Amino acid sequence: MQYKLDKPVHGENGVEKYQCTIEWRNGSFIADEPVKSGGKDRGPIPTPCFSPPWPRVQ
Repeated sequence: MQYKLDKPVHGENGVEKYQCTIEWRNGSFIADEPVKSGGKDRGPIPTPCFSPPWPRVQ
């Protein structure tokens, strides 16, 4: 199977406290907690960005 992107998608967590960076071929996406939660508020809050929109079934 041939890879369709020039570079793979890369995610990094832990460079800055509470910050998550996702990089792909032409850009990056930064999610970070607000200052009151210990982050630096450099991007949207990670929980709603990366959490599924449906409730968990137990």
